[in-house]
Amino acid sequence: MNEKARLFYKKCGVDITEPAPESGEDDIRGKELMRTKHCILRELGMCKRRGNFPKGLKEPLFLKSGEALLRIEFQCAGGCGMKIILGEKFKP
Repeated sequence: MNEKARLFYKKCGVDITEPAPESGEDDIRGKELMRTKHCILRELGMCKRRGNFPKGLKEPLFLKSGEALLRIEFQCAGGCGMKIILGEKFKP
């Protein structure tokens, strides 16, 4: 987000193509924020691969943090994981 970070990434050979989400410099709504091997559904005993997903629960599911609404995409094929996508109501 700052010049020191840019210099660090450049030194490591990384080409920065987008500003940090918290900078507010770019409209990043709808973009992937992160991927994780941790799965909330598995931790809650609602694993889709094991057939424990509640029938009345509809996707997409969301997490809310302050004003940020984060859409969760579950990566069940080939292993467990999640993608966390910045929702339409994201305000840095």
